[in-house]
Amino acid sequence: MVFQRCIWTCLANTPGAASPEYGACVEENCNETEEQQAEQSAKPIQQGQRGNWTIHKLSIDEPPYYDGYAANTQSSNGKMWLSFVCGKGGDKYISISGSRVDALSLAAGQSKRVTFSFDRDAGMDLDLGEYEGAIISDMLPTNHQVIRQMQSSNRLNIRFGSHFETFSLKGSSWALNIALDYCR
Repeated sequence: MVFQRCIWTCLANTPGAASPEYGACVEENCNETEEQQAEQSAKPIQQGQRGNWTIHKLSIDEPPYYDGYAANTQSSNGKMWLSFVCGKGGDKYISISGSRVDALSLAAGQSKRVTFSFDRDAGMDLDLGEYEGAIISDMLPTNHQVIRQMQSSNRLNIRFGSHFETFSLKGSSWALNIALDYCR
């Protein structure tokens, strides 16, 4: 059953079964030996909360169809959720959801420029696109400035248009490190 879920995950995250990306995904992720699968199953699954951040193991049976972790926090007014998602194999992205995002009414394929300002810095812009009711970034490299700042800063302001939300980053380093350790 694990093998079949892996196949479905590859199918969901590539252009289709005929694509080279699908073949590479299956070859890289779905051909573990029984010994490797048993070794991976023996690793403890970490879940929990520290500060304002939670971490939970993702299921390949539910969106976003990843074997990975999501580090999550809620804005200070509760209108927005911020997630850092890291899937096995190294996929890393930021996802933002909530009532403020719902109000954007982005069309499929349309992107929104979002400014991330940490503590008192000037901020950096990312273009996020709509996916299943959230806006998400493109895949980010491990050393991306947003990831580093999320681990080391105290506060994050996210601005899109005339709206902004504030997030406490207390506990973010703990949560992001768990996710990053798993998906390397």
